[in-house]
Amino acid sequence: MNALYLKTFGDTTITLPQRLEIENYGCGLIEISGQLEPTNDKLTPKDNFFLCGDFVQESFIGQIKLPIIRRIKFSKSWEVNTYFKKIIWVRVEREPISRINLYITDESGNRLSFQGEGLMCTLLLIPNKSYM
Repeated sequence: MNALYLKTFGDTTITLPQRLEIENYGCGLIEISGQLEPTNDKLTPKDNFFLCGDFVQESFIGQIKLPIIRRIKFSKSWEVNTYFKKIIWVRVEREPISRINLYITDESGNRLSFQGEGLMCTLLLIPNKSYM
């Protein structure tokens, strides 16, 4: 099991301090906090947003596929909703990993940029047999 404590502003590449051998692992977002401010005035907190990672299996949003870790929701003041009823486990597709690209998209798959304090994310990586 590995826990990754990462920060993103919408599109962030993080170099890990060491390479992780995570063959047959799953990834789940277990904690998220923070506040973002969109750089695009057309976005509203009610829009659909998705936290993606370039190392996980792709999922479908309508007619497109993206490596979604979790759908995220924001309050009216763009503070992220931190409450999850259940962890959603996604299969890790790329291993080993030494760099991770975390990004936020809209439901069309467009990568979005934000400003503000950023989002702190805790990702848990565990062997498949532990969650399947």
